Amino acid sequence: MVHVPPSAGTSPGRDGANGAPRVISTPSSYWEAAFNAGRLASVKGTWNGKVVSKRKLEKQASSASCHPDSGEPQSTGSRGESTKLMDSPNRKTQSAKLTDLGDGQRRIHRRDMPILPKRHKDLKNHPLGDLFREAEKTHLESHKEMRSWREVQREEAAGKELLDCMWVYVYKFDKHGWFTKCKARLVVRGDQQAKSTHEDTYASTLAGRSFRTLMAIAARFDLELLQYDVVNAFVNAELKQDVYMRMPGGYRKPGLILKLQKALYGLRQSPLLWQKELTTTLTNIGFKSVPHEPCCLSKGGILIFFYVDDLIVAYEKTN
Repeated sequence: MVHVPPSAGTSPGRDGANGAPRVISTPSSYWEAAFNAGRLASVKGTWNGKVVSKRKLEKQASSASCHPDSGEPQSTGSRGESTKLMDSPNRKTQSAKLTDLGDGQRRIHRRDMPILPKRHKDLKNHPLGDLFREAEKTHLESHKEMRSWREVQREEAAGKELLDCMWVYVYKFDKHGWFTKCKARLVVRGDQQAKSTHEDTYASTLAGRSFRTLMAIAARFDLELLQYDVVNAFVNAELKQDVYMRMPGGYRKPGLILKLQKALYGLRQSPLLWQKELTTTLTNIGFKSVPHEPCCLSKGGILIFFYVDDLIVAYEKTN
């Protein structure tokens, strides 16, 4: 048992009845608190000429764009240089330079990239807003090809759950940390779904020891390896239930909502539906599940094991 003195963060109002210090039963809480404090208080940049923490910088960056004289958030790179992150009077010039990245005319390292937008409306003042809008349209086009949903009148969802959705924006980099492209993905607010005690949503994942065992087998028998990443994996699975979703920000139509037909990212049941879709497809072409490892299947001299949407195929060279 570890006693924590009041000066170490205990509150007198929360101490024992006799003013005794609180007792923490697990020493690991010290390390957890230190880790979290260091993570949030770590130097991330400057604001009004002052060094600020990650928490404060992200809070300031998410607010409205500011004049350079009144203070503009800056990111401090690993070499000590500062890079402007948000809007300024020369935003168009900066945006034009960053847009050149897509044409391969200029490269920029991940340490110098602007802070990612959190909402669709943030794209208006983001230096790479145009690239993210293109990524949004590309993503929506892929859903159109997959027939992920259909537009219906809002009245159809009367008395039923109507879920929100949100855009998630990410940068893609090469193995050396150089920017390659912007990506946008639409996810459903699965946290708004009512939890059911009768519905199974658990999806198996490949255990680390199983992966190491399979790698050892591949090395021992000199097997060839192929790795695949399934694009929009969850959307390959059909959605049986009636799930309604509001149209995404920036693309809404009056009086219309979306009725989902595929298992979009964010739904509670999507991981399980995708796993069933994948294993059923492989079983139909002759693969059999390995006992006690649902994420590994075999057929003759071929092994397939997967972790969500990442697949590895191990096979003999003679195949």
